[in-house]
Amino acid sequence: MTMKNVIVKTQALKKYYQIGNQTVKALDGVDFEVAEREFVSIIGKSGSGKSTLLHMIGGLDTPSNGTVIVDGVNLETLNSDQLALFRRRKVGFIFQQYNLMPNMTVFENVEVGARLSHHPLDVEKVLQEVMLDDLFSQFPYQLSGGQQQRVAIARAIAKNPSILFCDEPTGALDEETGKTVLEVLQR
Repeated sequence: MTMKNVIVKTQALKKYYQIGNQTVKALDGVDFEVAEREFVSIIGKSGSGKSTLLHMIGGLDTPSNGTVIVDGVNLETLNSDQLALFRRRKVGFIFQQYNLMPNMTVFENVEVGARLSHHPLDVEKVLQEVMLDDLFSQFPYQLSGGQQQRVAIARAIAKNPSILFCDEPTGALDEETGKTVLEVLQR
């Protein structure tokens, strides 16, 4: 039997928000593990805490309580500069909102992701994989929602991160394009 190398682990993870007099429990004691090279989908109703969990394990937000360990590092032990460096070196994100730079072309938006890495992938090849090789010089406002989503995906992939967190990465894509993009993400 082979031992799995756990790359992401949460223990008793909680995230509470105070809204007026009410406490909203976005996460309430989540224990979660992901092994290295494992492809995991988190499925649940809108508002059930999926994005909050991704933000916690991606180091974008801090838990109210509990532990987050990513690639052997307890994120709670990192100061803000160390956490930023950790995210830059180890983690890639694909957000629900594409967060593209409006004054940059498709190529430049993806190149920004590649420049964050010590071992980036070739930007042109990544854009070809997500079927955007004919849109290098277009700006985000000239693209459909699905095309913008593929630019965001290409930007995250070009960084060549150890861990890739995707928040509804195929939400704006048709079924066939979504399948192709999921295959690219898996590779």
